Amino acid sequence: MKKEVAIVGGGIVGLCSAYYLSKAGISVVVLERGRIADEASYNNMGGLWPNIMSRPDITKPFADLSLSLYEEMATKEGFRFEFRRNGVLEVLSEGADDEEKQVQERRDKGYNVKFLSPSEIGKIEPNIAKNFVGGVFCPKDANASSFLLAKELYTYLTEKSISIIEGAEVLDFQVASNRILEIETSKGSFSAKFVVNTAGPWSPFIGNLLGISIPVQPAKGYMRETGPVEKLINAAITNSNVVVTQRPAGQIRMGGVVEFTGFDRTFDKVKKQIVLDAASSILPALERFSIADERTGFRPHTPDGLPII
Repeated sequence: MKKEVAIVGGGIVGLCSAYYLSKAGISVVVLERGRIADEASYNNMGGLWPNIMSRPDITKPFADLSLSLYEEMATKEGFRFEFRRNGVLEVLSEGADDEEKQVQERRDKGYNVKFLSPSEIGKIEPNIAKNFVGGVFCPKDANASSFLLAKELYTYLTEKSISIIEGAEVLDFQVASNRILEIETSKGSFSAKFVVNTAGPWSPFIGNLLGISIPVQPAKGYMRETGPVEKLINAAITNSNVVVTQRPAGQIRMGGVVEFTGFDRTFDKVKKQIVLDAASSILPALERFSIADERTGFRPHTPDGLPII
C-alpha cells in the first residue's frame, strides 16, 4: 500500500495528524499496534489547560493554538467529545500569599488566570471542601474527552477513505540512502514518502528500529470514575496531586499518581486508594459513591517535560 504519509500510532495525536493531512488533500495511512485511542488517549483527565500547565514563550503558543483548534472541531465540524470551557481550579492548602504574587506575574505575561479567596472559591464550587486557603482559577481553559474525539475522528477519516489499521505493530523498517522504503508490520508492509512517529510512550521502540534514541519513557497514571451522579462540581479541580472533574453525563472522574515502572500495568491497591483519598479531600461527597470504572495508562514523559516535534 503506497501512501504519501504513514502515521505510526493511532492515539489522539496520530488521528489529529491524519485529520489535518487529509483536509490538505494528502493521502494517509494510520498504523496502530493495538486499538485506536486505547492507551494514553483513553486514560487521561481530558484537561485542555494552556493557562495553568504551559510555559511562557515555550509551550503556551502551542497550547493556545491547540485549544482553539479543539474548539473549532466542536463548533465547526460538530464533533461531539464533551468539549466545554468550564475552566480549571487549583486549590491551595498553604502558600496563598506567594501564589497570589505568582498569579499576578502570570497575568502580566498574558495568562488568563485569577487568584480566588476561600469565599470566592465557595461561590463557584460550593460542594468542595472548605479548608483551602485560596485557589488559582483559569476560567477560559477547557475540558473534553480525547477518547470520544478519537471516535469522531475515526468516523470522519474512514468516511474519507483514510486507512486506519489496528493490530499493525511495526516490526522493522527497510531503509536505503537514509530514507524509509518499507514499513514492515504484523499486518503487512507499507510504503510512504514520509513517516510520522506518534507512538507516544512506545515511540522509542520505533526510534530504536532506525538507530534513533528518543528520550521518552512511560509515565503510569491511575484513573477512577464513578457512575452518573448529581451535579456537584463545575470546573476541573486539582490540588497538584490529583484531578477531579465531572463529565456532562454526571460521572466523576479522578486521576493522579505517577509511576515510572516501565509498562507494568499492575493496578496497585494502595495507589488507587491514594487517588480516591486525595480526590475525596477535594470533594468529600465522593466517599458516598461506588467506582464504576478504573484503569491505568501510560503517558509519554520527557526529561524536561517538553514535547518532541
